[in-house]
Amino acid sequence: MAFSAEKKAILDEAAISCIILDSRPWGDFKRSGMQKFLSAAIPGYTGPSSRTVQRRLSKLYCEIYQKFKDELAKINNLSITADIWQNKRKHHYLCITGHWIDSNFNLQSKILSFRQFKGRHLAVRIRRNMCRTINNFNLKGKIVATTTDNGANV
Repeated sequence: MAFSAEKKAILDEAAISCIILDSRPWGDFKRSGMQKFLSAAIPGYTGPSSRTVQRRLSKLYCEIYQKFKDELAKINNLSITADIWQNKRKHHYLCITGHWIDSNFNLQSKILSFRQFKGRHLAVRIRRNMCRTINNFNLKGKIVATTTDNGANV
């Protein structure tokens, strides 16, 4: 059974939504079990290619990132928290979270940056990462408080 480009696009979009909502790996639709299921459920449909998934996720990321920047642009006062920790494999991560009160007086907290922190945890490097995040979201002059765990490197 052949699919029109429009029908294939609709099915690919539903598959990509499944990947996002269920936190599935990109290549799930190319695995033999999934291919067998798809050929029984929707004969002729093979699922999106890894490249299609990658392009869609990249586009979606840019859209959500811009919406988040627009949301933060409307905020006058923001507090941030920053923390560094390591997982079981000894990989270190730096997480910066923004906290603010929205127009309905509800507390909002969202991650501004979450990245693996390689190398020594010098205050200069932590500061550089925090400044980059603040600049990326145009938050300069809006931050009223910063909270950390008072580590020696902060």
